[in-house]
Amino acid sequence: MTGAAGRMVLVVLGLLLVLTYLLLRGAAPDATLHDRRLRAIDALILNQAALQRDVLRAGHGLLLNYDPLVAAVARLREVAQQLRGAGAASGPLMDRIAAELDEQEALVEDFKSAHALLQNSMTYFTHLSGALGTPESEAGQPVAITVGRLANRMFRFVGGFSDEAEAAEVAALLDKLSILRGPAALRDDIAALRAHGGLILRTLPIVDGILTRLLAAPISEQAHALQDLFIEEQRRAERLAWFFRVLLYLASVLLLIYLSHLYVRLRANART
Repeated sequence: MTGAAGRMVLVVLGLLLVLTYLLLRGAAPDATLHDRRLRAIDALILNQAALQRDVLRAGHGLLLNYDPLVAAVARLREVAQQLRGAGAASGPLMDRIAAELDEQEALVEDFKSAHALLQNSMTYFTHLSGALGTPESEAGQPVAITVGRLANRMFRFVGGFSDEAEAAEVAALLDKLSILRGPAALRDDIAALRAHGGLILRTLPIVDGILTRLLAAPISEQAHALQDLFIEEQRRAERLAWFFRVLLYLASVLLLIYLSHLYVRLRANART
């Protein structure tokens, strides 16, 4: 192979590599992957909203069981796995979302335990206060009066007025109930009422604190930020692909001009 032929081969190979590179970089970004990411983020936001709704319903006694909470947490885990499968396995935003999901799952378990304990004590407290609030003898009237006041304050405390003043009044009535000399037949019920009342006083703030943390979880905001990041990445990829397509077009035009120049020279040489 002569030197001129070798140089020509190198030029052709170089042009082939350049055109192939421009062709590959000019390919449109994966729209299917982008759509999968956006659908997964929408599912993450919707399931987070569903979890917060069900937690509020459970907190107000409107759920028969905690299965919806468990199902919502499981769906959030599935969506997070879908996001990782769609190329979002790394990055600070995805790491923060994964950490928030771990913390939220632990909070849901704590909420289930504390809320079940609270509901159980509330059931016993309601039953016992109703029984003790109806005196069967004159000796039980002081107990009935105190229990009536206690029940009124306790229901205010549980019904949304769970501030320190209400808690102090409930605690004072529980202490007063302990020093009353009621009939011997009522002492066991009074002790049980005091035990469940004290448990409600301790547990309700814990349940409210868990609810506050669950409702304040920034997963939806982080998901929106991740969505904006994906959209911006898609736009950059589209702009970059358009830039390389323009370069490919310019390279093709220059190659066409060069081939036209060679053709003209060959015709001139042929005439000569």
